[in-house]
Amino acid sequence: MNAAKIIAQLDRFSETGSDEELRIRLEDLCPEYEKDYPEDAVGAAALWNELGSVCRRNAWFEKGETAFLRAAKSLEKAGIADGNYATTLNNLAGLYRMSGKWDKSFELFSRCRELYLSLQNIPVDVLASSYNNLGLLYLDKKQYAKAADEFKTAENIISAAPENLYIHAVTAGNSAYAWYGLGDMEKAAEYMRRAALTAEKLEGSEGMMFKNYSALYKRISGKELR
Repeated sequence: MNAAKIIAQLDRFSETGSDEELRIRLEDLCPEYEKDYPEDAVGAAALWNELGSVCRRNAWFEKGETAFLRAAKSLEKAGIADGNYATTLNNLAGLYRMSGKWDKSFELFSRCRELYLSLQNIPVDVLASSYNNLGLLYLDKKQYAKAADEFKTAENIISAAPENLYIHAVTAGNSAYAWYGLGDMEKAAEYMRRAALTAEKLEGSEGMMFKNYSALYKRISGKELR
């Protein structure tokens, strides 16, 4: 069974099972898959990334770091430095950001972006996300001007993909936070309004993104969205 089918099965399991049970299953599956399919480094890395993602969202940072490093090692051993490898670096960088290891996070987010820029046919939203991720890290560090620059670059990139409403909403929301940090309430409100309206197109007025962005717009501007 290939890694994609295994991950599909695990997705179905996750609908009823706990993350703890999912983690235990993956901790068994990942080394077994490497042993049974030594030629499939990409598949093995996908499973290790899956394990790392489960650990990251539950703040099991040590286990998550180990899993993402195993994913990277699997690809490096096979001489693979493509989008799969960049995604693995991105995942590990995100874990470091969540756990407060900002220097490590910055190094890996930067490497990830350099790799994306060197590759062909990288989806627009993926490339833009690499700028958004560095921008969020700058927000964490309260370096708001640098964050705004990263988000502006992401905004320029996604102009080539107007149909991708999710990345447009997220990028606008991120920009709003940066301008709020810089003390420019007018720009912060403008971007948050854009984020809310885009989220409404994406998921409707009952969607969580829309509710969050519209509430933040009201808080920043003192006005209702409409």
